[in-house]
Amino acid sequence: MATTATVLDQVGGLAIHGVAVRPGHPALLGYVKPARSGHAPADGASAVPAIGVPGYPLAAAVIFELFAAPLLARLAGSVFPDRMPVPARLSCDWTSPPDVEDWVLVSLRSVPDPAGPGSHIVVATPARGHGAGAVSRLARADGWWRVPIGQGEFAAGAYIQVQPAHT
Repeated sequence: MATTATVLDQVGGLAIHGVAVRPGHPALLGYVKPARSGHAPADGASAVPAIGVPGYPLAAAVIFELFAAPLLARLAGSVFPDRMPVPARLSCDWTSPPDVEDWVLVSLRSVPDPAGPGSHIVVATPARGHGAGAVSRLARADGWWRVPIGQGEFAAGAYIQVQPAHT
């Protein structure tokens, strides 16, 4: 039985097989050549981008966010909208693997700022639980905390940037 990567390579080309992102490592990026029929392809026929999305819901959401949504926007002639990150304080200590870009689902809440009467701060609480298949965590999250490669240790109270979820 042929793998998805093998088939993509046979019908076009495989540019990337696996990315340093968690969840979402087994993603594929490549292209498919136009179908060859009994006649020559139309002028301007070009390869069609292809993205192999992992099967687990959280991994699929991360790869869609990173690669598919910007590509689809570009193909439609528009620009993928930048969403302003939300500065937040981390609610707990957190450790991520330092060798991947870790995408962590978070919930956000506004709390009174102890340093300034009448003002508020945003607190980010990472989703707990294991497994990229927990779609319920995706549905409840307010956004993604994109932990860069090489950064893995965070103390409670650290300032982080949260990418709001699509609404």
